[in-house]
Amino acid sequence: MKDNELDESNFYRKAIVGALNRALYYCGEPIANHSKRVGILAGSLAAQIDPDRPGRLLIAQAGIVRDAVKLGIGPAILAKTGLLTPDERTEAQRRSAIGGEMLLDISPTWPLAVGVRVHYERCDGTGYPDGLLGGGISLSGRLLVYTDVYDALTSPWMYRNSHYTSSEATTYLEEHAVTQIDPQVLADI
Repeated sequence: MKDNELDESNFYRKAIVGALNRALYYCGEPIANHSKRVGILAGSLAAQIDPDRPGRLLIAQAGIVRDAVKLGIGPAILAKTGLLTPDERTEAQRRSAIGGEMLLDISPTWPLAVGVRVHYERCDGTGYPDGLLGGGISLSGRLLVYTDVYDALTSPWMYRNSHYTSSEATTYLEEHAVTQIDPQVLADI
């Protein structure tokens, strides 16, 4: 790919990421802000783990857009404070696969598709949409799992009155190493 084509692709990807994040405000400001924080933190952690890694920006952008598919999920499910019904859970779980497929269809965003698709996978294989195990989950996906959980725990949410301190969230993540969180990501941070 020529430099001008690469610059153009980066330009369009940045514009698409920005538009998708702005669209998330229709789901609510907490969701859009959470996505921004997850993206920023994931990009920072990627730089911390490997400062020379060229994909840091892509990981950050995947973190920002990973929940854009929530636009297609009913507001009643997004705002529900109790447990989801099996049908609601199925609908909610489809979003990461749909998001990954959607990004594959847009040339400048295809590099984000893998991280978006796997950000609900768990190291023990019980995640979705593909039930991947540990090393089968891309680094971007493993960083997004970590940052998504960390930010969800440390930020106030509409369905939870309190939130964890940074120390409490770190303890939670350490307790869930090997099942939900990649222990190597924890060790590298």
